[in-house]
Amino acid sequence: MNLKERLLEALTSVYTKTQDSKIARFITLVTDQIDEIYVVKDKIKDSRNIETAFGETLDKIGEAVQQERGSLGDPTYRLLIKSKVARNRSTGDINTILTVMESMLDISQEDILLEENPGNEPASVYIEIPLVAVGQYNITREHFITILNRITAAGVRPYTRLNGTFEFSDGSPEVDNDAGFGDLNNPDTGGFFGSWHEPENPVELPDW
Repeated sequence: MNLKERLLEALTSVYTKTQDSKIARFITLVTDQIDEIYVVKDKIKDSRNIETAFGETLDKIGEAVQQERGSLGDPTYRLLIKSKVARNRSTGDINTILTVMESMLDISQEDILLEENPGNEPASVYIEIPLVAVGQYNITREHFITILNRITAAGVRPYTRLNGTFEFSDGSPEVDNDAGFGDLNNPDTGGFFGSWHEPENPVELPDW
């Protein structure tokens, strides 16, 4: 029930409550204005939401957490802002890293694999996530590993593998448009390869 219907319903029985009555048309004049106010209010709310803000509005959100934009586009800058907030809150333990990655990349913790001291290397952590989770923000692997360095505990070296979706079948006839070979005439089909990245010289990000 919308606002107009609720107002009509609240009238006493001495009024005609049909949608085409005079009182209904009068109420419409008021509710249309109120609806416009709600639309503007929602737009203002969205403009302050880090997930939907862009341009100068996103710059103001970045200023609030003291994160410079530099020459970065909105997707990468949005991720940096979220990373900055996460960095400020991170204690560097496994559970915190999982929570930070989930929030920062908008993925489920079930999609994240963390292993402490891979290959018995002390003070290290192995992090495996879907490649698409990084790709959707248009960031490089170097950007990502720089962010990882800041949300893990001091002195802990992160390794990461960005997983793809391509895989072979077990030998039996099987079709999977999301995992098998692609079609040159239909680039949306087929899986994609993952990659391995080991940090050496992470790129510099503004204020990181």
